[in-house]
Order: sequence, then structure tokens, then C-alpha cells
Amino acid sequence: MSERTGCLGGAALAVGAGLLAPLLAIYALVTGKKGTGQDERPRLPYLAISRMHREDRLALQAAQRSADRCIEALYGPAARKAELDEAVALEVSGEIVSLLERVYELGERLAEARQYVKRHNVDAISREQADLELRLGESTLLEERESLREAMKGLEERARHAATVSQEIRTLSARLTAASSGVETLAARLARGATDPDEVTSGSREALRDVREQQEAANRVLQAYAATAREVGRLG
Repeated sequence: MSERTGCLGGAALAVGAGLLAPLLAIYALVTGKKGTGQDERPRLPYLAISRMHREDRLALQAAQRSADRCIEALYGPAARKAELDEAVALEVSGEIVSLLERVYELGERLAEARQYVKRHNVDAISREQADLELRLGESTLLEERESLREAMKGLEERARHAATVSQEIRTLSARLTAASSGVETLAARLARGATDPDEVTSGSREALRDVREQQEAANRVLQAYAATAREVGRLG
């Protein structure tokens, strides 16, 4: 009887394992957990492309694709064949994730800046200034003239800030382009290194220095823009 019970118990366990396998696979897919033996590559940040300005989307998507290639070079079959050190792969990939976050932040700040310049259009401000000057020349009431002068000062300030933000857009855009190109260069370098067991670790270390330099450059630009944004924020 016990032998039969043991057989039945083993059969039940086998059936249970068969039923659980698909559920475990679904759980792993949802949670991002991989089974034993598969590479534990990091997840790249999500690109909210709809929140980005159309003029910047190509550079952002290019950076995203290049970052995907970087992770593949660090964790894919070629890297495993070249026996890339896991600690090196983890360090480099972590910096790539951080760089991509900075790239996306550049895109977000650009979208904000472009929207600001659209709201405070320099040409529209110039037309308003010309209209106020005309009204000031025609006005004979002291109170009205003072009010017009105050309005003109406000327009001058708006024009100055709009010009400043326009310059920031050029700086942010140039850094976004450079960072996107930098990620593409990193992907190419890592792909080459992954095919050469003798160069894979040293090449990854060089890539690590490059990606950190890109991050520092992006951070400097973002900090400078943040200071400008604080200055002009009160204008809306």
C-alpha cells in the first residue's frame, strides 16, 4: 500500500510541476526574473517618447538603440564566449543605464525649454513692444503712461529670458546629439571588444571611462539649465 502511495505521490508531484511550469514562466516574464543559466542583464530606463519634442526624438531613439546594443555586447553570446568578467559587465552596464537616464533628462528639459520659447515668442514680444511704444507716444494721461512703461519693462524682461532659454536650447541640443553619438561609439567599441578575449576587459574599462565622461558633460549642461529655469520660472 505504501509503495502504491509513493508512486501516486510521485505522479502527483510530476503533474503539479507540469502545471506550475507555465505559471512560473509567466511570473518570470512579468517580474523580469530569469531562470538559472540565463544572463541577468539590467533593464534600460523607459523612453517616454510622447513627452519629448519631435525635433529631439531621433537622437533619443538612436541613444536607446545604441544602449540596447551596449547591453547585448556586455551580456550576449559574444561576451560569454570571450568570458567577460561579470563585475566589469555589471559596472559598465550600470554606468550606461545612468548615462541613458541623463540622455532622457536632456530630452525632457529640451521639451520644457522649447515649450517656454513657444509661449514667449520673441517675434510676438517685439510686436507687443512696438504696439506699446505707439500707444505711449499717443497717450496724454500720466497714469496711463506709467502703466504702459511698466508693461514695456515686463516685455523687455520676457524677451531677455526667452533669448536666454533659446541659447540653452542650442546647448542642450548639442549635448543630446553628442551623448547620443557617444552611446553609439560605445556600442561599437564594446561589440569589437566582445569578439576579442584578450581585449574584452581592457576595452570595457576604456568604455567605462568614456561613459563617465559623457555623464559628467551631460550633468554640467543640466545643472546650468536648472539655474536658468529657476530664474525664468516665475514668468510661467
